[in-house]
Amino acid sequence: MPEQDFMRDVAEAEMILVGLGNEIDAYGLRDQYDKNRAERYAGHAEKVLKKLENTEYAWLIPAYRDMMADGDKIRRALEKLRNLLEGKNYFLISQAQSSPIPEIRWRAGRLAMPCGSAWKKQCAENCSAEETETGETCVPLSLEERDALRECCGKLQTWLEDNDSGKEEETQKNPVLSGEVLRALEQIGRISEKEEISSLLKERIPRDLLGKCPRCGAGMILNVVQAEHYDERGYLSDWQSYTKWLQGSVNRKLLVLELGVGMQFPGVIRIPFEKIAFLNQKAKMYRIHENLYQLPEQLSEKGVGIAENTIDWLNNL
Repeated sequence: MPEQDFMRDVAEAEMILVGLGNEIDAYGLRDQYDKNRAERYAGHAEKVLKKLENTEYAWLIPAYRDMMADGDKIRRALEKLRNLLEGKNYFLISQAQSSPIPEIRWRAGRLAMPCGSAWKKQCAENCSAEETETGETCVPLSLEERDALRECCGKLQTWLEDNDSGKEEETQKNPVLSGEVLRALEQIGRISEKEEISSLLKERIPRDLLGKCPRCGAGMILNVVQAEHYDERGYLSDWQSYTKWLQGSVNRKLLVLELGVGMQFPGVIRIPFEKIAFLNQKAKMYRIHENLYQLPEQLSEKGVGIAENTIDWLNNL
């Protein structure tokens, strides 16, 4: 699709609905990791994320991704998007949790992040429906807390690398014990990697890393969907603003722009955006994704799928 066609559609749109997906969070993850580590650690970033998924510390995933991803290019791409939307009536829905997203100077009240972000914190226990002393249930991280979080992720990364390296060496020394026997023990529940990782993380991560809840005293954690007790109040007021904005898009020239949205939580952006574009006779849709750029048949005449990484596409506009 020629760039001028897209720019023309932006200019002609009365309203623009933007969806930001997880492709943004992971941009440069492997490249940056390989660049800063020995060759034998290549690809370990994905392993670290996988290990975190299986523990009560899954809420650290967005912070770890932030540390490993190419933040400069992500920020540059988002600034280009903001400039593109300047002067337009727009709203952004973001499944991506990258910290640069809420830091960009979007139009006030035009961003909702239903999966949370690496920018806010909540009570780990989501202890009650009552509000905090400041009148909010989820509050932004301070600069000191961001630094502490980054330092913690750096130490966690080093520990997991060393731990994996140690296991590899042990496997080479005793392949029978480390292979067939250990797999058998895991199957009968005598060895649990999840419990092992959780136990070691408890030793390394301070309970009050992000402070303590003023009500119940539990530790504060990131306000993200990966949390065991995710506090959805962190985004509900923004979501209400979105639904009200969307009601005003009926019979208007609406441009639906989906950027890097995959199949994780398809009910948040991917499926609703298709429905919105289909029902609005004046709508046009663009879906940009490195792999999942395809559009359903009913949108073939009013939609365009672009097979390109979202961050690269924005930076090349």
